[in-house]
Amino acid sequence: MNLLSFLLLINLSSVQEPKVKRLNNLDQIEILNSIDDFKQYHTNGFKVNLFRRVSSENKELNGFPLVNYVIGVVNYSDMKSPHLYEVGEFYSPQIMSSVRLAGALKINIEYGKSDAKKNLTLIISKEGVKSLDN
Repeated sequence: MNLLSFLLLINLSSVQEPKVKRLNNLDQIEILNSIDDFKQYHTNGFKVNLFRRVSSENKELNGFPLVNYVIGVVNYSDMKSPHLYEVGEFYSPQIMSSVRLAGALKINIEYGKSDAKKNLTLIISKEGVKSLDN
């Protein structure tokens, strides 16, 4: 047996079988079960995970639930400390655009009733999430 075959055999023998684990953290259960859409954006220095979350309080406006966005920011150079933010509540939100800026991601969200639409612009960076008034 040559060295390459031996190393391959050792590597394959150390792979464990997948395991099923029940999550019991009620906050995690509630958040993960209320997500109805997911988008991911990449920049040069960080990644943004954008989760659309139906309101846990199940409030409704004209038959449609209110939703929040949960925003995860993962810094590529520091994978141990991702940040999580929540913004909302929105009625019928749509992401209209996303633009990469120097060191940031700009996301424009349109929301509200069709006759009274509003816009919210979010600036997402490694340091956090900021809302700009439109």
